[in-house]
Amino acid sequence: MTTEASTAQAGAEGTRWIHAHRLTWARKELLRHFYISEYFERILRAMPRGRSLEVGAGPGFFAEYHRCDVVTDVAPAPHVDQVVDVHAMPFPDESFDCVVGIDVAHHFYYPAKGLMEIARILRPSGRLILVEPWTGPLGYFVNKYLHTEDCFPIADPWAPVLTNAKNAMQGNATIPKSLFFDNAQSLVEHTGLRTLQVSPFSCLGFLSTGGFTRWSLPKVIGRAIIKLDRKVPDSLLRYLAMKVFIVAERVPAVER
Repeated sequence: MTTEASTAQAGAEGTRWIHAHRLTWARKELLRHFYISEYFERILRAMPRGRSLEVGAGPGFFAEYHRCDVVTDVAPAPHVDQVVDVHAMPFPDESFDCVVGIDVAHHFYYPAKGLMEIARILRPSGRLILVEPWTGPLGYFVNKYLHTEDCFPIADPWAPVLTNAKNAMQGNATIPKSLFFDNAQSLVEHTGLRTLQVSPFSCLGFLSTGGFTRWSLPKVIGRAIIKLDRKVPDSLLRYLAMKVFIVAERVPAVER
């Protein structure tokens, strides 16, 4: 398949995926509540002042809640400013103070290369802010056996993890934990980014929403579970959480 055909196919698949997710989003109040309270508000509290970029905007839910200066995705959509592959972005060096991504880093076919590109376009001490799957014991089990995406151990976190000919929606849920937590000490050397925060969260809250499936718990019960999740001690979240909030910063070249 040619690069042009592959890009066109990715765009068509992405358009169908976005449409389906937006229909589900519109009818599931509990899912919207979870995203706003557990994802979007966390991100906004961590975002520094300055020029911001969203990568992998997908259906555009965060862009509707808080629009970054530039919104990108691998598929065209009304809310997308530029169609961009994170592994080769068309932006000048040091052009953003913040890069935001929700459920996107675990889709990078070559995570280290994607993170190097993010470091390149960030100003020194600029921030990368992510919400991703967490693959502690419970999260690994759920993503491995109850989810449609792949979840498998990574032999070399600094090499390609997936093929660049993959479906845009294909991913590996272990990527965020492997790079930003398990191999955090080597992250600067390989990408130019330094991990500042890795905070697992949400044990049953997201599951109570049903995600982007047809079902969910009644919203009163779901909201109560989401509140209870916030009371789980950090010592247990490492083992029981399903999601993780990650903040990294670009390290100035003189410190590497």
